Amino acid sequence: MSDAKIKIMPLSRVAGNNPPPAGCSLEQLLFHIEVLRGGVLVKDEYARVKQEVSAKLDEIRTSLLDFKETNLSRKTRSSAPEKALANIKSPDFIGDSGTIRSLMEESARWAVTPYPVLITGESGTGKEMFARLIHQISGRNNFLPVNCGAIPSNLIESELFGYTRGAFTGAHQNRAGKFEEADGGTLFLDEIGELEEYIQVKLLRAVQFGEIQRLGSDKVIHVQTRVIAATNRNIHEQIASGRLRSDLYYRLACFELRIPPLRERREEIPDLLSHFMRKCAAEVNKTVPVLSQGLKKYLYEEYRYPGNIRELENIARRVTVSGDGSLDFHRESLAEEGCNDHQRGLAEKVKTLTRDLFITTLKAQTGSVPRSAAILGISQSRFYQLCRSYGLKPVEFKRD
Repeated sequence: MSDAKIKIMPLSRVAGNNPPPAGCSLEQLLFHIEVLRGGVLVKDEYARVKQEVSAKLDEIRTSLLDFKETNLSRKTRSSAPEKALANIKSPDFIGDSGTIRSLMEESARWAVTPYPVLITGESGTGKEMFARLIHQISGRNNFLPVNCGAIPSNLIESELFGYTRGAFTGAHQNRAGKFEEADGGTLFLDEIGELEEYIQVKLLRAVQFGEIQRLGSDKVIHVQTRVIAATNRNIHEQIASGRLRSDLYYRLACFELRIPPLRERREEIPDLLSHFMRKCAAEVNKTVPVLSQGLKKYLYEEYRYPGNIRELENIARRVTVSGDGSLDFHRESLAEEGCNDHQRGLAEKVKTLTRDLFITTLKAQTGSVPRSAAILGISQSRFYQLCRSYGLKPVEFKRD
């Protein structure tokens, strides 16, 4: 051994050629001396492995704590909507049907987030009512509703985003738009599909980045406005026809709440009708009439309510004011299904003929809105509104 040389050999060679004997303790496995041909190797990895094991145990403990906290957070979040709804007493929600309860719980789950919401449903189903519920639960500041279809297209940009002094004739001072007015609150944009495409582009940026620019200014203004949009149209048909930008839809529809028509939730009709009749009776100082079985059956099971809850409230008023609860008395005022089909057919024909008239006028006047509106005898704002409803863009009729 006097001539033997001591050499530290690679651990891989030791592990491969001279494995430790079986039955050794952990410390013996990690610390032993190997006398090899051509040298001696001292292998001491106990301290390092012990430290690694300790670190791994700490990591596991942390993961377990995170898992417990996550589960607790999920339980808290899942119970939050129910607690929020229990603390809110809204006179707008009558009865306790499963459908409405489910919609309210879904609304409550998303209410506490900053994300946009898109509410769809036929006219009169209560879209704004749900928008107000979401806002109420969110705890945000003010709620600002805007009917996009009621504002002329030449004014909608300044209404939503504001303007600076001198931006256009009559702009004598700076003015904040609806997005700024609703900063820290909720902006409810009803009939979102009525907006022109260039407005949709600006709206997309406002929703996505919280950035707006007043008309006539390059200055970027940052807002924290939560947007809830609504439409009574078929959203996918509007996208297919180009009336609504798909990128705006996907930005708004982070959560899409569909309110079913009243005919799909008939279990609510008795409570709603009773509520509206009592309300009307108190307003006009009358007694609530007793409904005949025939009228009940017709209203509860057969009538389709094309005007939804808004129409049901009008029916309740007619029944209460007349004081007659018989079906025969109210049959004529309630549109029969066959009559509805006939009326809808006539309405479609009138709409088609009117659209053709607008196209002919725009072609003859090369897209001039002032001249076309004058020929048809209506205001320019009304002309723009009808063009939107017919899917027409006057600029497309201008000649190069």
